[in-house]
Amino acid sequence: MAGGNSWEEATARANLAVARVVRLISQIGLKVAPQKPKAVFMHNGSHGAPPKVQILVGDTSVEVGTHMKYLGLHLDEKWSFGEHFCQISPRVEGAAMALCRLLPNLGGPDGSGRRLYVGTVHSMLMYGAPVWAEKLDANRKAKNAMHQLQRRVANRVCRGYRTVSWTAVGVLSGVPPAELLAQMHAEVYRRTRACQRAGIPVTDGVRRALRVHTRRALIWEWTENLLDPRLPGQRTVGAIQPCLAEWLDGAKGGVTYRMTQVLTGHGCFGEYLCRIQKERTARCHHCGHERDSAQHTLEDCALWAAERAELVAAVGRDLSLPAVVKAAVTD
Repeated sequence: MAGGNSWEEATARANLAVARVVRLISQIGLKVAPQKPKAVFMHNGSHGAPPKVQILVGDTSVEVGTHMKYLGLHLDEKWSFGEHFCQISPRVEGAAMALCRLLPNLGGPDGSGRRLYVGTVHSMLMYGAPVWAEKLDANRKAKNAMHQLQRRVANRVCRGYRTVSWTAVGVLSGVPPAELLAQMHAEVYRRTRACQRAGIPVTDGVRRALRVHTRRALIWEWTENLLDPRLPGQRTVGAIQPCLAEWLDGAKGGVTYRMTQVLTGHGCFGEYLCRIQKERTARCHHCGHERDSAQHTLEDCALWAAERAELVAAVGRDLSLPAVVKAAVTD
């Protein structure tokens, strides 16, 4: 790192520092590989755009670029991590698509197996999160790109249709938004470092307690965010939001293909099929009701009377979606 009050001063200092490092390395019988070094200006924009300059590494000139890769992170000149978000998205998308081919809606792994695949995608997506978490929260384009990646795998976890909104599939599958996950990892890192600076041994028990505390904070913030009436998927979100913590802890076996259809309203219902122009009307083929919705199937349709009786015996007579979800997570 070399700084200065002007581009020229910073460049001159960098050249002096690099020359000294190259000389010291050569004194111990080693040689710097000229094709390896990278250089980038770090600035806040107050001096305008940086000039095109080069740093001399031995006998090789290295152009000072606008970004560089360091320890798996793509660093840009304004430390915004915009380049990192752009570079990582295609790689994670490739992995997500490959994993999704292993997760059919009907059959395939159970809920725990599906969440394992989500963890694989998140481990790639969240690499270096303590460093860039704050920058992601301010970058709407990067957040949307990450949400699309999460939506792809979350859809496979809950076995949902591609037409279900990201908000709904995230809640159903227990996949929090990327920005909240990044904040959680950053908070764990900050608290761990604070313990180390205070001389507190960071044992497995301490790490476990930190993870539990930060996860609770994530769930609380996620629950608050879901109160926004402008979010899509209000029927699903409104049913699960009041008991989100219980839903996340209780849905270890995951949701089935049919459960997701009832919870989202996206499936073999006349109302949905009419909306996507697969049926001319929303009328129920079984009982003739003019509006065949998921709630109609749950509460009224005569075809499902026997199954409905079993459901009533298990959860009570209130078959509104919030009541059914609450009963499911409290049993």
